[in-house]
Amino acid sequence: MFVHQNRTATWALPPVGVIYTLAFRLYDQGQTGFIEREEVKQMVIAIMMESDLKVT
Repeated sequence: MFVHQNRTATWALPPVGVIYTLAFRLYDQGQTGFIEREEVKQMVIAIMMESDLKVT
């Protein structure tokens, strides 16, 4: 487990399974248990807009 230390606090990253579960829940916006095509499309468009990329 990776532990980060700074001047004010020490903290550890959560287990990988917890990170995967959180990421899945973020992408599964319809809470269907699947990441559907439209959800992927929405996330890609949002990421591209954040990066100022244009879809042609």
